[in-house]
Amino acid sequence: MSKVITIDNIEYPGYIEDEPNGYKSDISKFAYYTKIFKEDYCYIQKGTPLMYYINEKLLNSGYVLKFLEPDIFVLKNEIKMCIWSVKLGDTDVYIKNFKIIQKENKLKENLFELYNAGYIKILENPVQESPSQENIIVEK
Repeated sequence: MSKVITIDNIEYPGYIEDEPNGYKSDISKFAYYTKIFKEDYCYIQKGTPLMYYINEKLLNSGYVLKFLEPDIFVLKNEIKMCIWSVKLGDTDVYIKNFKIIQKENKLKENLFELYNAGYIKILENPVQESPSQENIIVEK
């Protein structure tokens, strides 16, 4: 029978207790992640995707299972089936900013509504229209 990890009365069968290897990357490549400061760690909710630097070049990430004050997180990686705790100390921490995602999704929905209403058309090739004389405003 395989080991079952239990955290806050929730069982995680098939997971191992081990921090997965980090990966080389730059946080700036992850457009939806925002740096969060130590005093705001307590506001990070369970299930939030979290990223942190192991060193100057290696990142690691997981989903928050639990926060233990002042700076310890229990994380899980669903792909590698790992659960681990990490004391972040002065490490830079980033969480996925769902407000940015919601804002972009709303913009996409609005554009789709305009498309369905016939206000926007999709062309095979982009066309750059020159402004007509009536649309040019000249300030005197």
